[in-house]
Amino acid sequence: MLRKPAIGIDLGATNTRIGLVLYDGRLLKSTKVLSSTSKDLVRQIKSFLDRRIEGIGIGAPGPLDLKEGRILNTPNLIAWRQTPIVQILKENLQTKVYLERDTNVSLLGETWKGAAQDKRNVVMLTLGTGVGGALMINGHLYHGAHGVGAELGHMKISDKGPTCSCGNIGDLEAFLGARGTREQFDISQPELIDKVLAGDKKAIKIVEKFGRILGVGIGNLVNIFDPELVIIGGGISKIGDALLDPARVSARKVALVTPLRAQIVTWKLGDDSGIFGGAKLVFEEGQI
Repeated sequence: MLRKPAIGIDLGATNTRIGLVLYDGRLLKSTKVLSSTSKDLVRQIKSFLDRRIEGIGIGAPGPLDLKEGRILNTPNLIAWRQTPIVQILKENLQTKVYLERDTNVSLLGETWKGAAQDKRNVVMLTLGTGVGGALMINGHLYHGAHGVGAELGHMKISDKGPTCSCGNIGDLEAFLGARGTREQFDISQPELIDKVLAGDKKAIKIVEKFGRILGVGIGNLVNIFDPELVIIGGGISKIGDALLDPARVSARKVALVTPLRAQIVTWKLGDDSGIFGGAKLVFEEGQI
């Protein structure tokens, strides 16, 4: 039986990406729109659709109530708090809808068509407005007892430092999220990326410090979960080894077993990972 394509959606704090993906993993088309309200998202999906689909898979920042299909008190999407997104999309679009945490969806995309193909134990961190986390253990995404597990960005790494949008002091997101980057280094992440790619020495020094902090978090995660692979996603991953090399050095210092067995790499699908993962969520009927 020929399967219809699926829509994958990556709901971000600033932008939302929507893509149409075939069952074999080919991306037919995609678009990027500003993240605003659920009403606007329904309108945007309707204007994007040009054929029948299997369903919609959406990745959103956590925490989420996966059973009720609701976005809870997410720190970085205030306008979407307590939104019953699955119910809204089902009622307005008359199709199956599956909800999952955004980083889980990105990791699902990377295991399907990206950097983690054929891997079964993977950690993923996405660096952007916040710091998202995802875990795959023995081939299955980890949700925890109450569906809110693997919020790795809120792992505390210092008793001092900047305050996270969640209220914690010194967690990974407080240091490496957009707000923390601005407060510590007086530069935005997009500016930092552009300057590093242009060879700016001051910006490279900032990224080295950024990478060392990231490596502490990675080292802790390697000690706890012993993954085959650690994937770093988000906009700042564009700078590649300028970020990853100091992270690898720092992770080796924290890791109990050396040489470090886990590979540390950037995502392969980039910003489309959430689109691929959302579509895969549909094709697997939410059973991930």
